[in-house]
Amino acid sequence: MRATAEGHQHHGVGVPGVRGWLVGLVLLVLLVLLPGRHASAAPDKHPLVYLELDACLDVPREEVRRLIALELGAVAEFADTKAGDRTRVAALCQGGLIELRVDDPITGKALQRTIDLSEAPRARARLLALAMVELVSTSWTELETNPEPQVPPVGPRGSAESRHAAEQVVRTQSERSAFRRLRLVAFGGGQAFFSGPGVLGGAGLRLAKDHPLHLGWVADVQAHHGTATASLGTVAVDTVSFGAALVVHQAWSRLGLHVGIGLRGGAVRLDGTPRNAEVAVGQSGWAAWGGPMAQVSLGVVATRRLLFELGVESGFVVSSVGGLVAGVRELSLGGAWIGFQLGVGIFL
Repeated sequence: MRATAEGHQHHGVGVPGVRGWLVGLVLLVLLVLLPGRHASAAPDKHPLVYLELDACLDVPREEVRRLIALELGAVAEFADTKAGDRTRVAALCQGGLIELRVDDPITGKALQRTIDLSEAPRARARLLALAMVELVSTSWTELETNPEPQVPPVGPRGSAESRHAAEQVVRTQSERSAFRRLRLVAFGGGQAFFSGPGVLGGAGLRLAKDHPLHLGWVADVQAHHGTATASLGTVAVDTVSFGAALVVHQAWSRLGLHVGIGLRGGAVRLDGTPRNAEVAVGQSGWAAWGGPMAQVSLGVVATRRLLFELGVESGFVVSSVGGLVAGVRELSLGGAWIGFQLGVGIFL
Protein backbone atom coordinates (compact mmCIF):
# COMPACT_ATOMS: atom_id res chain seq x y z
CA MET A 1 0.00 0.00 0.00
CA ARG A 2 1.68 3.16 -1.19
CA ALA A 3 0.17 6.25 0.47
CA THR A 4 2.98 8.62 -0.36
CA ALA A 5 1.89 12.25 -0.52
CA GLU A 6 1.93 13.51 -4.08
CA GLY A 7 1.73 17.19 -4.96
CA HIS A 8 -0.44 18.21 -7.90
CA GLN A 9 -1.26 21.63 -9.34
CA HIS A 10 -5.01 22.11 -9.24
CA HIS A 11 -6.00 24.46 -12.07
CA GLY A 12 -9.30 26.25 -12.59
CA VAL A 13 -10.72 25.53 -9.14
CA GLY A 14 -14.36 26.62 -8.88
CA VAL A 15 -14.27 30.04 -10.55
CA PRO A 16 -18.04 30.62 -10.07
CA GLY A 17 -17.62 29.58 -6.44
CA VAL A 18 -14.78 32.04 -6.03
CA ARG A 19 -16.91 34.86 -7.38
CA GLY A 20 -19.78 34.04 -5.04
CA TRP A 21 -17.33 33.76 -2.15
CA LEU A 22 -15.90 37.22 -2.91
CA VAL A 23 -19.36 38.80 -3.30
CA GLY A 24 -20.45 37.31 0.01
CA LEU A 25 -17.31 38.59 1.70
CA VAL A 26 -17.86 42.13 0.37
CA LEU A 27 -21.46 42.12 1.61
CA LEU A 28 -20.36 40.91 5.04
CA VAL A 29 -17.70 43.63 5.24
CA LEU A 30 -20.36 46.25 4.49
CA LEU A 31 -22.60 44.80 7.20
CA VAL A 32 -19.70 45.03 9.65
CA LEU A 33 -18.85 48.64 8.87
CA LEU A 34 -22.13 50.37 8.15
CA PRO A 35 -23.95 49.87 11.47
CA GLY A 36 -21.03 51.31 13.42
CA ARG A 37 -21.34 54.65 11.67
CA HIS A 38 -24.66 55.36 13.33
CA ALA A 39 -24.60 53.53 16.62
CA SER A 40 -22.15 55.64 18.60
CA ALA A 41 -23.67 59.07 18.79
CA ALA A 42 -26.97 59.48 20.59
CA PRO A 43 -28.65 62.68 19.39
CA ASP A 44 -31.51 62.33 21.89
CA LYS A 45 -29.12 62.77 24.84
CA HIS A 46 -27.84 66.03 26.21
CA PRO A 47 -24.28 66.85 25.16
CA LEU A 48 -21.56 65.72 27.54
CA VAL A 49 -18.80 67.60 25.71
CA TYR A 50 -18.68 71.26 24.69
CA LEU A 51 -16.12 72.14 22.04
CA GLU A 52 -14.16 75.29 21.33
CA LEU A 53 -11.98 75.50 18.20
CA ASP A 54 -9.72 78.49 17.61
CA ALA A 55 -10.64 80.42 14.47
CA CYS A 56 -7.08 80.03 13.20
CA LEU A 57 -7.42 76.25 12.91
CA ASP A 58 -7.68 75.14 9.30
CA VAL A 59 -10.01 72.17 9.88
CA PRO A 60 -13.67 71.46 9.06
CA ARG A 61 -15.44 72.15 12.37
CA GLU A 62 -18.41 69.86 11.81
CA GLU A 63 -16.15 66.97 10.81
CA VAL A 64 -14.18 67.34 14.03
CA ARG A 65 -17.40 67.43 16.08
CA ARG A 66 -18.80 64.38 14.28
CA LEU A 67 -15.61 62.37 14.80
CA ILE A 68 -15.46 63.24 18.51
CA ALA A 69 -19.08 62.19 19.01
CA LEU A 70 -18.45 58.98 17.03
CA GLU A 71 -15.35 58.01 19.02
CA LEU A 72 -16.71 58.94 22.44
CA GLY A 73 -20.21 57.62 21.92
CA ALA A 74 -21.45 60.86 23.49
CA VAL A 75 -23.05 63.97 22.02
CA ALA A 76 -20.58 66.80 21.40
CA GLU A 77 -21.59 70.37 20.53
CA PHE A 78 -19.98 73.73 20.01
CA ALA A 79 -20.72 76.20 22.80
CA ASP A 80 -19.53 79.73 23.56
CA THR A 81 -20.80 79.72 27.15
CA LYS A 82 -19.59 77.62 30.07
CA ALA A 83 -21.76 74.84 31.44
CA GLY A 84 -21.17 73.77 35.01
CA ASP A 85 -21.64 70.03 34.55
CA ARG A 86 -20.24 69.50 31.04
CA THR A 87 -16.71 68.68 29.97
CA ARG A 88 -15.20 71.52 27.96
CA VAL A 89 -12.37 70.87 25.49
CA ALA A 90 -10.64 73.63 23.55
CA ALA A 91 -8.07 73.63 20.74
CA LEU A 92 -6.01 76.85 20.58
CA CYS A 93 -3.24 77.95 18.24
CA GLN A 94 0.18 78.41 19.85
CA GLY A 95 2.62 79.39 17.13
CA GLY A 96 2.93 76.41 14.81
CA LEU A 97 1.48 74.03 17.39
CA ILE A 98 -1.98 73.36 18.79
CA GLU A 99 -2.67 73.43 22.51
CA LEU A 100 -5.50 71.26 23.79
CA ARG A 101 -7.16 72.11 27.10
CA VAL A 102 -9.77 70.13 29.00
CA ASP A 103 -11.73 71.63 31.89
CA ASP A 104 -13.81 68.84 33.36
CA PRO A 105 -16.25 69.54 36.22
CA ILE A 106 -17.40 65.91 35.97
CA THR A 107 -14.09 64.75 37.49
CA GLY A 108 -12.72 68.07 38.70
CA LYS A 109 -9.66 67.71 36.46
CA ALA A 110 -7.92 70.16 34.16
CA LEU A 111 -5.66 68.66 31.48
CA GLN A 112 -3.43 70.18 28.83
CA ARG A 113 -1.51 68.81 25.85
CA THR A 114 0.33 70.25 22.85
CA ILE A 115 0.24 68.54 19.46
CA ASP A 116 1.70 69.16 15.99
CA LEU A 117 -0.51 68.54 12.95
CA SER A 118 1.76 70.13 10.34
CA GLU A 119 3.09 66.76 9.13
CA ALA A 120 -0.36 65.40 8.26
CA PRO A 121 -2.20 68.14 6.33
CA ARG A 122 -4.74 65.72 4.80
CA ALA A 123 -5.72 64.14 8.12
CA ARG A 124 -5.77 67.19 10.38
CA ALA A 125 -9.45 66.90 11.32
CA ARG A 126 -9.20 63.23 12.30
CA LEU A 127 -5.91 63.58 14.19
CA LEU A 128 -7.21 66.62 16.07
CA ALA A 129 -10.44 64.81 16.99
CA LEU A 130 -8.56 61.71 18.18
CA ALA A 131 -6.21 63.81 20.32
CA MET A 132 -9.16 65.59 21.93
CA VAL A 133 -10.93 62.26 22.52
CA GLU A 134 -7.82 60.83 24.21
CA LEU A 135 -7.62 63.81 26.55
CA VAL A 136 -11.30 63.64 27.48
CA SER A 137 -11.11 59.86 27.95
CA THR A 138 -8.09 60.29 30.23
CA SER A 139 -10.12 62.60 32.44
CA TRP A 140 -13.25 60.44 32.50
CA THR A 141 -11.28 57.25 33.25
CA GLU A 142 -10.77 58.57 36.78
CA LEU A 143 -14.46 57.93 37.41
CA GLU A 144 -13.58 54.22 37.38
CA THR A 145 -10.02 54.22 38.71
CA ASN A 146 -10.60 56.77 41.50
CA PRO A 147 -14.35 57.33 41.99
CA GLU A 148 -13.94 58.83 45.48
CA PRO A 149 -10.69 60.85 45.59
CA GLN A 150 -9.27 61.42 49.08
CA VAL A 151 -8.43 65.00 48.17
CA PRO A 152 -11.55 66.48 46.53
CA PRO A 153 -10.98 68.89 43.62
CA VAL A 154 -11.54 72.60 43.94
CA GLY A 155 -14.67 74.03 42.37
CA PRO A 156 -18.18 72.76 41.71
CA ARG A 157 -18.61 69.14 40.66
CA GLY A 158 -20.74 67.91 37.80
CA SER A 159 -24.23 66.60 38.46
CA ALA A 160 -24.84 62.94 39.34
CA GLU A 161 -26.57 62.55 35.97
CA SER A 162 -23.56 63.80 33.99
CA ARG A 163 -21.15 61.67 36.06
CA HIS A 164 -23.27 58.57 35.44
CA ALA A 165 -23.41 59.31 31.69
CA ALA A 166 -19.63 59.77 31.54
CA GLU A 167 -19.11 56.52 33.48
CA GLN A 168 -21.24 54.69 30.92
CA VAL A 169 -19.14 56.13 28.09
CA VAL A 170 -15.90 55.06 29.81
CA ARG A 171 -17.23 51.54 30.42
CA THR A 172 -18.41 51.14 26.84
CA GLN A 173 -15.14 52.53 25.46
CA SER A 174 -13.14 50.16 27.62
CA GLU A 175 -15.08 47.16 26.35
CA ARG A 176 -15.00 48.25 22.71
CA SER A 177 -11.30 49.15 22.76
CA ALA A 178 -10.32 45.82 24.33
CA PHE A 179 -9.70 44.34 20.88
CA ARG A 180 -7.16 47.09 20.13
CA ARG A 181 -4.86 45.34 22.57
CA LEU A 182 -2.72 42.47 21.35
CA ARG A 183 -4.55 39.21 22.06
CA LEU A 184 -3.35 35.60 22.14
CA VAL A 185 -5.97 32.89 21.63
CA ALA A 186 -5.59 29.12 22.07
CA PHE A 187 -8.26 27.21 20.17
CA GLY A 188 -9.45 23.78 19.18
CA GLY A 189 -11.57 22.85 16.22
CA GLY A 190 -11.76 21.01 12.95
CA GLN A 191 -10.72 21.23 9.32
CA ALA A 192 -12.44 19.51 6.41
CA PHE A 193 -11.29 19.18 2.80
CA PHE A 194 -14.32 18.59 0.57
CA SER A 195 -12.34 16.21 -1.65
CA GLY A 196 -10.51 14.52 1.20
CA PRO A 197 -10.71 12.44 4.35
CA GLY A 198 -13.57 14.21 6.13
CA VAL A 199 -13.11 16.23 9.30
CA LEU A 200 -9.65 16.51 10.86
CA GLY A 201 -9.46 17.50 14.53
CA GLY A 202 -6.81 19.85 15.81
CA ALA A 203 -5.74 22.94 17.71
CA GLY A 204 -3.70 26.09 17.29
CA LEU A 205 -2.59 29.49 18.52
CA ARG A 206 -3.71 32.85 17.15
CA LEU A 207 -2.19 36.31 17.58
CA ALA A 208 -4.30 39.31 16.57
CA LYS A 209 -4.70 43.05 17.01
CA ASP A 210 -7.20 45.68 15.91
CA HIS A 211 -6.22 49.15 14.73
CA PRO A 212 -8.17 52.35 14.05
CA LEU A 213 -10.25 52.80 10.89
CA HIS A 214 -11.82 49.36 11.43
CA LEU A 215 -8.65 47.55 10.27
CA GLY A 216 -6.60 44.84 11.92
CA TRP A 217 -4.55 41.70 11.37
CA VAL A 218 -4.58 38.03 12.39
CA ALA A 219 -1.84 35.39 12.29
CA ASP A 220 -2.06 31.79 13.49
CA VAL A 221 -0.49 28.35 13.40
CA GLN A 222 -2.62 25.19 13.31
CA ALA A 223 -2.11 21.43 13.38
CA HIS A 224 -4.77 18.81 12.53
CA HIS A 225 -4.95 15.03 12.45
CA GLY A 226 -7.39 12.49 11.05
CA THR A 227 -7.73 9.08 9.46
CA ALA A 228 -9.15 8.06 6.09
CA THR A 229 -10.15 4.63 4.84
CA ALA A 230 -8.57 3.30 1.64
CA SER A 231 -9.15 0.12 -0.32
CA LEU A 232 -6.13 -1.65 1.20
CA GLY A 233 -6.13 -0.12 4.68
CA THR A 234 -6.12 3.27 6.37
CA VAL A 235 -4.24 6.51 5.83
CA ALA A 236 -3.34 8.87 8.67
CA VAL A 237 -3.51 12.52 7.62
CA ASP A 238 -1.62 15.27 9.43
CA THR A 239 -1.66 18.93 8.40
CA VAL A 240 0.40 21.82 9.73
CA SER A 241 -0.29 25.31 8.47
CA PHE A 242 0.34 28.99 9.00
CA GLY A 243 -2.33 31.59 8.21
CA ALA A 244 -2.25 35.36 7.96
CA ALA A 245 -5.09 37.75 7.13
CA LEU A 246 -6.04 41.41 7.05
CA VAL A 247 -9.39 42.03 8.74
CA VAL A 248 -12.05 44.66 9.14
CA HIS A 249 -13.70 44.84 12.54
CA GLN A 250 -16.63 46.31 14.40
CA ALA A 251 -17.20 46.30 18.17
CA TRP A 252 -20.42 46.53 20.15
CA SER A 253 -19.92 46.71 23.90
CA ARG A 254 -18.38 43.32 24.79
CA LEU A 255 -18.69 41.85 21.28
CA GLY A 256 -16.18 42.13 18.45
CA LEU A 257 -16.85 40.95 14.88
CA HIS A 258 -13.92 40.38 12.51
CA VAL A 259 -14.03 39.59 8.80
CA GLY A 260 -10.79 38.92 6.96
CA ILE A 261 -9.12 37.67 3.82
CA GLY A 262 -5.65 36.19 3.56
CA LEU A 263 -3.56 33.12 2.82
CA ARG A 264 -3.04 29.75 4.47
CA GLY A 265 -0.28 27.31 3.63
CA GLY A 266 1.73 24.51 5.11
CA ALA A 267 2.45 20.83 4.79
CA VAL A 268 0.48 17.57 4.72
CA ARG A 269 1.78 14.18 5.81
CA LEU A 270 0.10 10.98 4.61
CA ASP A 271 0.98 7.72 6.37
CA GLY A 272 -0.50 4.48 5.01
CA THR A 273 -1.20 1.43 7.16
CA PRO A 274 -2.18 -1.72 5.19
CA ARG A 275 -4.99 -3.95 6.40
CA ASN A 276 -2.90 -7.00 5.52
CA ALA A 277 0.86 -6.54 5.84
CA GLU A 278 1.46 -9.62 3.63
CA VAL A 279 -0.35 -8.02 0.72
CA ALA A 280 0.75 -4.39 0.89
CA VAL A 281 3.45 -2.20 2.44
CA GLY A 282 2.64 1.11 4.13
CA GLN A 283 4.59 4.21 3.18
CA SER A 284 4.46 7.86 4.18
CA GLY A 285 5.42 11.23 2.76
CA TRP A 286 5.11 15.00 3.01
CA ALA A 287 3.81 17.55 0.49
CA ALA A 288 3.02 21.26 0.49
CA TRP A 289 -0.48 22.72 0.30
CA GLY A 290 -1.94 26.23 0.43
CA GLY A 291 -4.22 28.85 -1.04
CA PRO A 292 -6.41 31.92 -0.34
CA MET A 293 -8.88 31.98 2.54
CA ALA A 294 -11.60 34.07 4.12
CA GLN A 295 -12.49 34.05 7.80
CA VAL A 296 -15.14 35.36 10.18
CA SER A 297 -14.86 35.40 13.97
CA LEU A 298 -16.91 36.64 16.90
CA GLY A 299 -15.12 37.56 20.13
CA VAL A 300 -16.70 38.05 23.54
CA VAL A 301 -14.87 40.03 26.24
CA ALA A 302 -15.34 38.14 29.52
CA THR A 303 -13.04 40.19 31.79
CA ARG A 304 -10.37 42.82 31.34
CA ARG A 305 -7.85 40.08 30.50
CA LEU A 306 -10.00 37.20 29.22
CA LEU A 307 -12.01 36.64 26.03
CA PHE A 308 -13.75 33.82 24.18
CA GLU A 309 -13.73 33.49 20.41
CA LEU A 310 -15.69 31.52 17.81
CA GLY A 311 -14.34 31.43 14.26
CA VAL A 312 -15.12 29.97 10.84
CA GLU A 313 -12.85 30.05 7.81
CA SER A 314 -12.94 28.72 4.27
CA GLY A 315 -10.58 28.62 1.32
CA PHE A 316 -9.31 26.87 -1.80
CA VAL A 317 -6.28 24.62 -2.14
CA VAL A 318 -4.47 25.72 -5.29
CA SER A 319 -1.85 22.97 -4.97
CA SER A 320 -3.64 19.72 -4.11
CA VAL A 321 -2.09 16.72 -2.38
CA GLY A 322 -2.94 13.10 -3.18
CA GLY A 323 -2.23 9.64 -1.82
CA LEU A 324 -1.60 6.65 -4.10
CA VAL A 325 -2.95 3.23 -3.18
CA ALA A 326 -1.63 0.46 -5.44
CA GLY A 327 -0.75 3.13 -7.98
CA VAL A 328 -4.24 4.67 -7.93
CA ARG A 329 -4.90 8.13 -6.50
CA GLU A 330 -7.57 7.28 -3.88
CA LEU A 331 -7.05 10.15 -1.44
CA SER A 332 -6.94 13.82 -2.39
CA LEU A 333 -6.73 17.05 -0.40
CA GLY A 334 -7.65 19.78 -2.83
CA GLY A 335 -10.32 22.23 -3.90
CA ALA A 336 -12.45 23.88 -1.22
CA TRP A 337 -11.96 23.44 2.50
CA ILE A 338 -13.63 24.77 5.63
CA GLY A 339 -12.51 25.08 9.24
CA PHE A 340 -14.04 26.05 12.56
CA GLN A 341 -12.49 27.00 15.92
CA LEU A 342 -13.58 27.69 19.47
CA GLY A 343 -10.98 29.32 21.67
CA VAL A 344 -10.13 31.18 24.84
CA GLY A 345 -7.58 33.97 24.94
CA ILE A 346 -5.95 36.71 26.93
CA PHE A 347 -5.26 40.37 26.22
CA LEU A 348 -1.53 41.04 26.45
